[in-house]
Amino acid sequence: MSNITIKEAAAASAVGTNLMAGHRLQTAPRPRFVRRIGVTGSAAAGDAAVDMFYGNVYIGTFYNTTLGANIIPLDAKDMVQVSSNVGMEPNEPLHILIAKVSTTNILAVTLELVEL
Repeated sequence: MSNITIKEAAAASAVGTNLMAGHRLQTAPRPRFVRRIGVTGSAAAGDAAVDMFYGNVYIGTFYNTTLGANIIPLDAKDMVQVSSNVGMEPNEPLHILIAKVSTTNILAVTLELVEL
């Protein structure tokens, strides 16, 4: 199990921007899944969102829970359970796409990844 945090390069990145692009954990040689996700940042709670995909499989849309710049979602209230009965196959990419742009402040996304 590992936790990783990724941040938007700039506030209001375009819809469809893949925050995992180029990240060393976008793919892994073992099956895995995201147990929990936390999204923080932007100007108001709930005004920005990311979509999660395992390869081409849509997992869900997740909204920011806490506002502010450079907030790392380590508080339990910011981490939500990912309810999905599917996992990523070995070397299948994890995509975190901007679904609704942040305003003013960058988004930070924390993932709790579990390898099988």
